[in-house]
Amino acid sequence: MKYYKTRIHQIAECDITQIARLSAKTLQMSKEDKLKILWDWDRDQGVFHPEGTYFDYLLALVQKEDFEDDEVDIDADPDHEMVFLDIMDWIGNHPRGGRFFPVSNRFKETIAPFNQGNYRFYPSRVKVRDEFRDDIWVWQYLVEKEEVYVDLEKCTYHFPESDITDVFHFASYYEAKKYGFYKLDKNEAKYKEFVLKPHKRGFHFLKINKGFIVSDKFKKAIDDSGMQVFYFEELDFEIKFSDEF
Repeated sequence: MKYYKTRIHQIAECDITQIARLSAKTLQMSKEDKLKILWDWDRDQGVFHPEGTYFDYLLALVQKEDFEDDEVDIDADPDHEMVFLDIMDWIGNHPRGGRFFPVSNRFKETIAPFNQGNYRFYPSRVKVRDEFRDDIWVWQYLVEKEEVYVDLEKCTYHFPESDITDVFHFASYYEAKKYGFYKLDKNEAKYKEFVLKPHKRGFHFLKINKGFIVSDKFKKAIDDSGMQVFYFEELDFEIKFSDEF
Protein backbone atom coordinates (compact mmCIF):
# COMPACT_ATOMS: atom_id res chain seq x y z
CA MET A 1 0.00 0.00 0.00
CA LYS A 2 1.29 3.46 -0.86
CA TYR A 3 1.10 6.31 1.61
CA TYR A 4 1.13 10.11 1.45
CA LYS A 5 1.81 12.93 3.84
CA THR A 6 -1.04 15.37 4.15
CA ARG A 7 -2.35 18.28 6.15
CA ILE A 8 -5.67 20.08 6.31
CA HIS A 9 -5.81 22.66 3.57
CA GLN A 10 -8.97 24.74 3.35
CA ILE A 11 -9.54 26.34 -0.02
CA ALA A 12 -12.32 28.82 -0.61
CA GLU A 13 -12.92 30.89 -3.71
CA CYS A 14 -14.54 33.67 -1.76
CA ASP A 15 -13.76 36.50 0.63
CA ILE A 16 -12.66 35.60 4.18
CA THR A 17 -15.72 37.42 5.55
CA GLN A 18 -18.02 35.00 3.71
CA ILE A 19 -16.58 31.78 5.18
CA ALA A 20 -18.77 30.26 7.88
CA ARG A 21 -17.10 29.50 11.19
CA LEU A 22 -18.87 27.88 14.11
CA SER A 23 -19.11 28.95 17.73
CA ALA A 24 -19.93 26.52 20.54
CA LYS A 25 -20.95 29.24 23.00
CA THR A 26 -24.61 28.41 22.36
CA LEU A 27 -24.45 24.72 23.36
CA GLN A 28 -27.57 23.85 25.34
CA MET A 29 -26.25 20.74 27.09
CA SER A 30 -25.94 20.42 30.86
CA LYS A 31 -23.37 22.59 32.61
CA GLU A 32 -21.32 19.51 33.54
CA ASP A 33 -21.20 18.21 29.96
CA LYS A 34 -20.51 21.69 28.59
CA LEU A 35 -17.53 22.10 30.92
CA LYS A 36 -16.13 18.75 29.77
CA ILE A 37 -16.36 19.75 26.12
CA LEU A 38 -15.32 23.40 26.27
CA TRP A 39 -12.89 23.75 29.15
CA ASP A 40 -11.22 20.40 29.86
CA TRP A 41 -7.71 21.34 28.71
CA ASP A 42 -6.12 18.30 30.40
CA ARG A 43 -8.39 15.77 28.72
CA ASP A 44 -6.57 12.85 27.08
CA GLN A 45 -6.53 13.57 23.33
CA GLY A 46 -6.47 9.83 22.68
CA VAL A 47 -10.03 9.42 24.03
CA PHE A 48 -13.38 10.04 22.37
CA HIS A 49 -16.36 11.76 23.91
CA PRO A 50 -19.02 9.19 24.89
CA GLU A 51 -21.28 7.66 22.27
CA GLY A 52 -24.39 9.79 21.94
CA THR A 53 -22.58 13.11 22.40
CA TYR A 54 -24.58 15.68 20.49
CA PHE A 55 -23.62 19.28 19.76
CA ASP A 56 -27.15 20.47 20.14
CA TYR A 57 -26.69 23.95 18.80
CA LEU A 58 -23.71 25.64 17.23
CA LEU A 59 -23.87 29.18 15.90
CA ALA A 60 -22.65 29.99 12.37
CA LEU A 61 -20.70 33.25 12.21
CA VAL A 62 -18.16 34.93 9.96
CA GLN A 63 -15.11 36.98 10.89
CA LYS A 64 -14.38 40.58 9.94
CA GLU A 65 -11.03 40.02 8.26
CA ASP A 66 -7.89 37.88 8.23
CA PHE A 67 -6.17 37.31 11.59
CA GLU A 68 -9.07 38.83 13.52
CA ASP A 69 -11.71 36.88 15.42
CA ASP A 70 -14.09 39.83 15.48
CA GLU A 71 -17.50 38.72 14.31
CA VAL A 72 -19.55 40.25 11.51
CA ASP A 73 -23.15 40.95 12.45
CA ILE A 74 -24.72 39.12 9.52
CA ASP A 75 -28.20 39.54 10.99
CA ALA A 76 -27.81 43.27 10.42
CA ASP A 77 -27.01 42.59 6.77
CA PRO A 78 -29.42 39.97 5.36
CA ASP A 79 -27.63 40.05 2.00
CA HIS A 80 -24.26 39.05 3.49
CA GLU A 81 -23.40 35.69 1.92
CA MET A 82 -22.19 32.83 4.09
CA VAL A 83 -20.19 29.99 2.50
CA PHE A 84 -19.92 26.61 4.21
CA LEU A 85 -16.72 24.66 3.46
CA ASP A 86 -16.26 20.90 3.77
CA ILE A 87 -13.90 21.48 6.71
CA MET A 88 -14.56 24.53 8.83
CA ASP A 89 -12.91 26.44 11.67
CA TRP A 90 -14.21 27.66 15.00
CA ILE A 91 -14.69 31.20 16.21
CA GLY A 92 -14.85 32.02 19.91
CA ASN A 93 -15.77 29.02 22.09
CA HIS A 94 -14.81 25.62 20.70
CA PRO A 95 -14.21 22.07 21.98
CA ARG A 96 -11.01 21.60 24.00
CA GLY A 97 -8.95 18.57 24.93
CA GLY A 98 -8.76 17.05 21.46
CA ARG A 99 -8.81 17.77 17.76
CA PHE A 100 -12.27 18.78 16.53
CA PHE A 101 -13.43 20.25 13.23
CA PRO A 102 -16.93 21.02 11.94
CA VAL A 103 -17.30 19.16 8.62
CA SER A 104 -19.86 18.70 5.88
CA ASN A 105 -21.95 15.61 5.35
CA ARG A 106 -20.01 15.04 2.10
CA PHE A 107 -16.72 14.96 4.02
CA LYS A 108 -18.17 12.53 6.57
CA GLU A 109 -19.54 10.17 3.93
CA THR A 110 -16.26 10.23 1.97
CA ILE A 111 -13.91 9.26 4.80
CA ALA A 112 -16.24 7.16 6.97
CA PRO A 113 -15.35 3.90 5.12
CA PHE A 114 -11.68 4.32 6.13
CA ASN A 115 -12.31 4.74 9.84
CA GLN A 116 -10.35 2.17 11.84
CA GLY A 117 -11.43 3.45 15.23
CA ASN A 118 -9.27 6.57 15.16
CA TYR A 119 -11.90 9.19 14.41
CA ARG A 120 -15.54 9.80 15.22
CA PHE A 121 -18.34 12.07 14.00
CA TYR A 122 -20.79 13.72 16.39
CA PRO A 123 -24.15 15.03 15.11
CA SER A 124 -24.94 18.70 15.55
CA ARG A 125 -27.48 21.41 14.85
CA VAL A 126 -26.15 24.64 13.41
CA LYS A 127 -28.07 27.88 13.62
CA VAL A 128 -27.73 30.03 10.51
CA ARG A 129 -29.56 33.28 11.17
CA ASP A 130 -33.09 32.11 12.12
CA GLU A 131 -32.85 28.60 10.67
CA PHE A 132 -31.16 25.36 11.72
CA ARG A 133 -29.10 22.91 9.68
CA ASP A 134 -28.52 19.29 10.69
CA ASP A 135 -26.09 18.32 7.90
CA ILE A 136 -22.91 19.46 9.67
CA TRP A 137 -20.92 17.13 11.90
CA VAL A 138 -18.19 17.61 14.49
CA TRP A 139 -15.24 15.43 13.48
CA GLN A 140 -12.82 14.32 16.19
CA TYR A 141 -9.61 12.46 15.37
CA LEU A 142 -7.50 10.86 18.05
CA VAL A 143 -4.03 12.07 18.93
CA GLU A 144 -2.37 8.95 20.29
CA LYS A 145 0.80 9.05 22.31
CA GLU A 146 3.76 8.33 20.06
CA GLU A 147 4.82 5.24 21.96
CA VAL A 148 1.42 3.62 21.38
CA TYR A 149 1.90 3.14 17.65
CA VAL A 150 5.57 3.92 16.88
CA ASP A 151 8.51 1.61 17.62
CA LEU A 152 10.67 4.44 18.91
CA GLU A 153 13.83 2.32 19.26
CA LYS A 154 13.84 1.39 15.58
CA CYS A 155 12.96 4.74 13.98
CA THR A 156 15.83 6.57 12.36
CA TYR A 157 16.24 10.30 11.76
CA HIS A 158 18.42 12.54 9.67
CA PHE A 159 19.01 16.26 9.17
CA PRO A 160 18.93 16.78 5.39
CA GLU A 161 19.39 20.54 5.60
CA SER A 162 22.64 20.21 7.54
CA ASP A 163 26.09 19.04 6.45
CA ILE A 164 25.76 15.92 8.59
CA THR A 165 25.02 12.73 6.67
CA ASP A 166 24.77 10.44 9.71
CA VAL A 167 21.56 8.64 10.61
CA PHE A 168 20.43 8.99 14.23
CA HIS A 169 18.30 7.15 16.75
CA PHE A 170 16.36 9.11 19.38
CA ALA A 171 13.95 8.22 22.16
CA SER A 172 11.19 10.23 20.45
CA TYR A 173 10.51 12.72 17.69
CA TYR A 174 10.58 15.46 20.33
CA GLU A 175 14.14 14.48 21.29
CA ALA A 176 15.17 14.51 17.62
CA LYS A 177 13.62 17.95 17.17
CA LYS A 178 15.36 19.24 20.29
CA TYR A 179 18.72 17.89 19.12
CA GLY A 180 18.39 19.63 15.77
CA PHE A 181 17.40 22.91 17.40
CA TYR A 182 20.12 23.07 20.04
CA LYS A 183 22.98 21.04 18.55
CA LEU A 184 22.66 21.58 14.81
CA ASP A 185 21.84 25.25 14.49
CA LYS A 186 18.05 24.80 14.32
CA ASN A 187 18.14 22.21 11.54
CA GLU A 188 14.91 20.25 11.40
CA ALA A 189 14.92 16.54 12.20
CA LYS A 190 13.19 14.33 9.65
CA TYR A 191 12.37 10.66 9.65
CA LYS A 192 14.57 8.39 7.58
CA GLU A 193 12.71 5.24 8.57
CA PHE A 194 9.34 5.60 10.29
CA VAL A 195 8.76 2.29 12.09
CA LEU A 196 5.25 1.45 13.22
CA LYS A 197 4.09 -1.31 15.52
CA PRO A 198 2.45 -4.29 13.76
CA HIS A 199 -1.11 -3.43 14.83
CA LYS A 200 -0.98 -0.38 12.53
CA ARG A 201 -0.37 -2.44 9.40
CA GLY A 202 -2.99 -1.62 6.77
CA PHE A 203 -3.88 1.76 8.26
CA HIS A 204 -5.63 4.42 6.17
CA PHE A 205 -5.36 7.51 8.38
CA LEU A 206 -2.72 8.24 11.00
CA LYS A 207 -2.07 11.43 12.94
CA ILE A 208 1.65 12.08 13.32
CA ASN A 209 3.64 14.94 14.80
CA LYS A 210 3.17 17.12 11.73
CA GLY A 211 -0.06 16.48 9.88
CA PHE A 212 -1.18 12.99 8.85
CA ILE A 213 -0.17 9.96 6.83
CA VAL A 214 -2.94 8.50 4.67
CA SER A 215 -3.25 5.55 2.33
CA ASP A 216 -3.55 5.82 -1.44
CA LYS A 217 -7.16 4.61 -1.13
CA PHE A 218 -7.97 7.44 1.29
CA LYS A 219 -6.33 9.97 -1.04
CA LYS A 220 -8.20 8.63 -4.08
CA ALA A 221 -11.54 8.93 -2.27
CA ILE A 222 -10.81 12.57 -1.42
CA ASP A 223 -9.63 13.32 -4.96
CA ASP A 224 -12.66 11.63 -6.51
CA SER A 225 -15.02 13.59 -4.25
CA GLY A 226 -13.79 16.90 -5.64
CA MET A 227 -13.26 18.30 -2.14
CA GLN A 228 -10.20 20.48 -1.67
CA VAL A 229 -9.64 19.70 1.99
CA PHE A 230 -6.16 18.15 2.18
CA TYR A 231 -2.80 19.03 0.68
CA PHE A 232 -1.05 15.79 -0.31
CA GLU A 233 2.71 15.22 -0.66
CA GLU A 234 4.87 12.24 -1.50
CA LEU A 235 6.53 10.72 1.55
CA ASP A 236 10.15 11.70 2.09
CA PHE A 237 10.77 8.77 4.42
CA GLU A 238 10.23 5.03 4.41
CA ILE A 239 7.45 3.35 6.39
CA LYS A 240 8.31 0.04 7.98
CA PHE A 241 6.81 -2.20 10.66
CA SER A 242 8.74 -3.44 13.66
CA ASP A 243 8.06 -7.15 12.95
CA GLU A 244 9.88 -6.81 9.60
CA PHE A 245 13.29 -6.48 11.25
